[in-house]
Amino acid sequence: MFNLAKKGHAAVDVKKSIQKILDTKKDSATRLKHLRIILENVDLVEARYIFETHYSHIYYLFYDVFAATEAGVKIKPHRVHREDVESVLYILEHILLLLPELLQQRWQLHSLTRVMRTLLHPGNILRLRREAMRMFVIWFQEVGEQASEELLAIFATLVPGFPAPASQQTAPRPPRAHPDHKLVGPVDVVPILPPQGSEKTPDDLTRFFLECLMDNMVTQLTRIEWKDKANHVRCFNFLFDNFKQFYLPHIFPDFNWHTNLYKPALSLPELRRQLSPMASSVDGAPRPADRLVACRVVVIRWVANFVHAPLSRRGEQAPSGPGPGHHGQQSG
Repeated sequence: MFNLAKKGHAAVDVKKSIQKILDTKKDSATRLKHLRIILENVDLVEARYIFETHYSHIYYLFYDVFAATEAGVKIKPHRVHREDVESVLYILEHILLLLPELLQQRWQLHSLTRVMRTLLHPGNILRLRREAMRMFVIWFQEVGEQASEELLAIFATLVPGFPAPASQQTAPRPPRAHPDHKLVGPVDVVPILPPQGSEKTPDDLTRFFLECLMDNMVTQLTRIEWKDKANHVRCFNFLFDNFKQFYLPHIFPDFNWHTNLYKPALSLPELRRQLSPMASSVDGAPRPADRLVACRVVVIRWVANFVHAPLSRRGEQAPSGPGPGHHGQQSG
């Protein structure tokens, strides 16, 4: 199936590169580099075939390099691991996009949960956190209704300042005692790419990440290579249902959920209270009221763009008739 794949002036023997990936005598980082070379020189159909055929080997390489990078940060926290992290992200994105049916069955659920928690750590650089959010949204919609409580909690707290679900706000369990009288507990999640100096961040991180989340809910849908394209609609419905559950009640606390376009309430609405200049934010800390207003603006603009796009396309397809100024006039 594979011969020489060309990209620009480069030619890669895909068969030989696959053998190098499967060669256990080589270290994982070298094998992962060969995988990246293959992906940069094959088309989408060939890439999916490779991942579906060798998914176990590929995930092992990915996680081994990820674990080595994470361990390197703990040993030398000031050393830059940017290239290693970029390679990990590159392969992770292809795993998420090319193996949706496998991920839907909760394949590598616990392993990927830990990976996502590490990439989403608030101690990472802003660009990595934004990329991690995008990849989590891809994975979260693939798992869908099979998502664990932990995944739901991660989705609910992707935007800083929003509270975790009530089921996740309980006190953590104490570590268990090992038979050798050693405490056994979860491994601490640490940032994998902390900023090396002062990093410029947006003035309003809540608004920034809310915009990223809502954009990813739409733009990443069709990138997933589902065999059944109807899953794109199912994925959006799943994402939007969870967004309505975890975010909208905090952004619009006075929203009337009983409103019905087909059975409108004709009575006068109750007078709404006016937000004080120091209204409490979604996390309970006193913040200016415009922080909550900014989140509302993000949602309203997103809905407006989402609704306006089909209308615009519909208008472009409609036949253009003569305008008001082109009516025929009778001479007289």
